[in-house]
Amino acid sequence: MDNILEVRDLKVYFPVRKGLFGLVDHYIKAVDGVSFDLKRGETLGVVGESGCGKSTTSRSILMLNRPCGGTIKLDGRDILKLQGKDVLEYRRKVQVVFQDPQAALNPRHTVMEILTEGMVYHGLCTKAERRAKAIELLESVGMPDNILDRYPHEFSGGQRQRLCIARAISLKPELLICDEAVSALDLTIRAQVLDLLAELKKKLSLSIIFITHDIGVVQHVADRIIVMNKGQIVEQGFCKEVLSNPKEQYTQYLMASVPKIGKPL
Repeated sequence: MDNILEVRDLKVYFPVRKGLFGLVDHYIKAVDGVSFDLKRGETLGVVGESGCGKSTTSRSILMLNRPCGGTIKLDGRDILKLQGKDVLEYRRKVQVVFQDPQAALNPRHTVMEILTEGMVYHGLCTKAERRAKAIELLESVGMPDNILDRYPHEFSGGQRQRLCIARAISLKPELLICDEAVSALDLTIRAQVLDLLAELKKKLSLSIIFITHDIGVVQHVADRIIVMNKGQIVEQGFCKEVLSNPKEQYTQYLMASVPKIGKPL
C-alpha cells in the first residue's frame, strides 16, 4: 500500500511569556520531532497519556495548529504550502471526530442542518437533494430517518457521536481522525461505535488515525501503533507486535490495564 499521509520531523512549540513586556522566557515543546507514515486504507493508533502531544499532532494535520518545523504531506503534497481553493479541498479530504459530541454539534441546528451544511457548501449536493442525502447518512450510522427535525440535546451521547461520524463522512473524506472519539462513552456504547467505524472504514475505504489514551482500545482498532510521551514517539510498529512484546518501559506502563472490547477495524 502507498502512503496517504507522511509526517516528517514535526515540531510544535508554544512560547511561555513572562515579565512586564511579555518577552518569551522559554518554549513548551508539545511536539518535538515526530515522524510517521499512514498507509492508504490503514488504521494508525496514536496512544499516550494526556499532554503527550498526540492531539497537538492531530491539530497540525487538521491545519488548526501551525507547526514551527517539519512537513506534513497528504498524497505527496505539502499541506503547509497550500493556498486558496487547495486549502478548502484539503479540509474536505481530512475530517475529524472529537471526544465531546455535545460540544461538537451546534445546539441551534437540526439534524438536517448538521448533516447537510458541509455538503451544500462544498457542492456535494444541491438543496433539493439535502433530505435524501441526510437520510442516507443516518442509515449509514444506524440512526432512524425520522429525526431530521430534532436537535442535538434530544439524543444520548452515543447517538450524538453517531451524528458526528455521519457529518464527517458526509464530505467523502480520504482521512478520518478520531481524537478520543469513544473515551466519553460507556463500554457497551463504545464497542458499538468501534464496530460502526470498522464497518465504515471498509465500506468507504477510509484511512484512519485513531487517537486515544487507552491502549486497551487501540489494540482492537489499529493495524499499526505509535506510542507518544512528552512530545516524542517512544515506540512504534505493528500493533500486535508492539503490544505483545513492548520494548519501552512507558509502553509497558500503558499496558498495565487492557480492557477487552470491540472488534478490529
